[in-house]
Amino acid sequence: MLLGIAVLAGIYWIARSGGHWADSDSSFMASAIRAVVSEARLIPDEVVYPSGYGYQVISATVVAFTGIEVAALQQYVYPLLAAFVILSAWVAYRELLSSSRLATIAALLLLLVPGHLFSLLRGSHEPLDRILVFATLWLILRGIRVGWRPSNVAVYLGLALAMTYALVATNVLFGISFVGAVGAALVGSWVLQWGPPTVRPLSKEVVRHLSWFVAQSVLLIGAFILFIYPPAGFSLRQLFTVAGGAASAVVSEVPDASPYAGVLASWVSPEVYVLLSLGEYLLIGGSGLVWIWQGWRWLRGTTPLSLGSWLLWLMYAAFAAQLVVTVLSDRAGAVASNLQYRTFTVYAAIAAAVLAQGLAQLRAVQWRRATVRFAVALFAVAALLKATNEPILSNEWTFYTRAEFAGMEWTDRWQRSSISWVGPRTRLANAYALEAGRPQWFNRWAFGEPAPDVRAYLISDAIRLHSARLGVPVPAVGPHNLVYDSGAVQVYRTRAQGAFER
Repeated sequence: MLLGIAVLAGIYWIARSGGHWADSDSSFMASAIRAVVSEARLIPDEVVYPSGYGYQVISATVVAFTGIEVAALQQYVYPLLAAFVILSAWVAYRELLSSSRLATIAALLLLLVPGHLFSLLRGSHEPLDRILVFATLWLILRGIRVGWRPSNVAVYLGLALAMTYALVATNVLFGISFVGAVGAALVGSWVLQWGPPTVRPLSKEVVRHLSWFVAQSVLLIGAFILFIYPPAGFSLRQLFTVAGGAASAVVSEVPDASPYAGVLASWVSPEVYVLLSLGEYLLIGGSGLVWIWQGWRWLRGTTPLSLGSWLLWLMYAAFAAQLVVTVLSDRAGAVASNLQYRTFTVYAAIAAAVLAQGLAQLRAVQWRRATVRFAVALFAVAALLKATNEPILSNEWTFYTRAEFAGMEWTDRWQRSSISWVGPRTRLANAYALEAGRPQWFNRWAFGEPAPDVRAYLISDAIRLHSARLGVPVPAVGPHNLVYDSGAVQVYRTRAQGAFER
């Protein structure tokens, strides 16, 4: 059932735009994949993804074996394959919660979170990151459950470290975040060895097993950054920037650079944004209350349900702390001011399991069952609308038309060293990068307010509609030459200023 729901979400993602969608991250990853394919190197000269090579290598392997185009892989295949993340989530949740029923509730909750759904469906490395995180959690817990025998420790610890290296190699920041959360759980368990009697045995067990894992993982991260993939040093510097930005936001007054300040510009109204994000707010608030309630009960003498529940409780605190740090960092304008989005998706994976424990305590009387069914359907629709940036509700359009892409191809083919305006936002520039890569012949795409050096203007029906939605005028192209017209798309070029100007 869960896999079917996830597949349907992927089908809707593709069908809503006819497969013609693009965003900045997906476009950059497509360029990074093409560079690995063409140069057959982990660190190509053309485009290097500084945070890791795993996603590009896997994609390049798929391209080599199947012959599929990179754009088709990103736009059609990966949104469907992302559905299998939910299976890895269910297996990890069952190990954490010691219940198939709770695992199903947690996995279903995860599908209702728009931010997490968006990260899975777009053409990015995040679905692979999630599978590796869930697999590592499963291996850690399974290794603890089978007991402290040398053979078991070698097998499960070795496999967990292999999954951790794969996570680091795919995205070193996600790897550091995960190892940091496990390390925080280790430190918390070490302190609580002298805490309430109800949690002492579990804390000692966690300390005994996680010490080896955390120590070896730190060595893996260091080796990866220093020797295996030197470009990852850029990501490490970003990490220090995040910490510095968070500290600045606490100890000094800094300008508010929060991405949430642009909500009014990104959606047709703040009410629409709140309604579509309600599932995320309820997940944060509900899981936080359950976490506090569990901690209070354990302090009062109630034994945790299982070792998995105890580890989950500790890791929730660690990921919540990371989320707070990234929010503060984003408010200070550190890095790209969008880290809270990325951190939230990992936090949501843990928060769903915590909230499932609380929801399982509610009595399922008949009227509540009907209410739950209606709420699940409502949140599922809201999650899809927000994850796909539904054009009716969102101002940040991610779709494009074949006519627009054809017009950009023509413009790129017949111009040299020219700057062409392609809309009020990055929509079409991302689309071209995803499908074709960089412009040729030293051409460039421009968007937003046209600069004086723009030589060509691509005007389409979608650009007119998008500009009207944003409340910005379409450039006046009356004095310019109409050099291309397909009916749905026109390209205008400014008149030559000299006899030898092309």
